[in-house]
Amino acid sequence: MIYKVRIRMNRANDTGRKRRGGWPARTAEPGERVPMSFRVTPQFKEKLDRVAKKSGRSLAQEIELRLERSLDEERHLAEALELAFDRQVAGLMLAIGCVLREEWLSHPTSERSDWLSDPKAFRAVAESINLWLELIDPTTPTKAGAIRAILDDSNTEGTPAETAAIVATALSDVEEWKGWFDIGPLTSTIRGWLGAAVIGRLRDGLALPPPPSE
Repeated sequence: MIYKVRIRMNRANDTGRKRRGGWPARTAEPGERVPMSFRVTPQFKEKLDRVAKKSGRSLAQEIELRLERSLDEERHLAEALELAFDRQVAGLMLAIGCVLREEWLSHPTSERSDWLSDPKAFRAVAESINLWLELIDPTTPTKAGAIRAILDDSNTEGTPAETAAIVATALSDVEEWKGWFDIGPLTSTIRGWLGAAVIGRLRDGLALPPPPSE
C-alpha cells in the first residue's frame, strides 16, 4: 500500500513545471501557502510520523522543514564547487547536472542509480549533454529561435533535444518564459556563474526567427 501525504508549502518556492501546451503557473502572493500531494511507502510514512512526534512538529511541518534543509544542502554544494573550481567551471558542472536530472525526469527508471551501466540510458544522457553544449558553443552560435522550435515541436517531446532545451530555457531568464520550467533553487547561481555571454546565446536561441524576406 502507498500512503498519500498532503502538505502546504509557500507558493513563492513552488514555481511548477510547464506541461506542453499549458500555461505558466500563476505568481502567488508573498507568504501564500499552497497544497502539495505525493505518495510514500508505509515504511517511509512511519519514519516521518516517528520523527515528527519526537520533534513535536506536525507531519506537514516536519516534511516542509526537511525539504527546506535539502535545498540548503544544494546551496552548500554550490559553495563547495565554487571553492574547488572557478565559477564558470562550477556553473557548467551544475548546468550539466540539471541536464542529467531532466533526462531522468523524462525517463524515470529503477536503475537510475547505475545509469552508467545502462547502455540506453547512458546514450540518452550523453546526447542530452552534447546537445546542451552545442547550444552554448561560441564557435557555432545557435540559430535564432532554434530552442523555441524544439519546445514547440511535438516530435521532440521526451527526446534529448527537449531535455537540453528545457535547461537552456530555464537559464535564459527570458521574461516570456519565466515560470514555465523549474530546474531548482540554484538557477540564478548557475546563470551568474556561466556568464552574460553564455546566457546571451541561450536567449538568442529563444528569440523569434526573423520574418521571411519579401
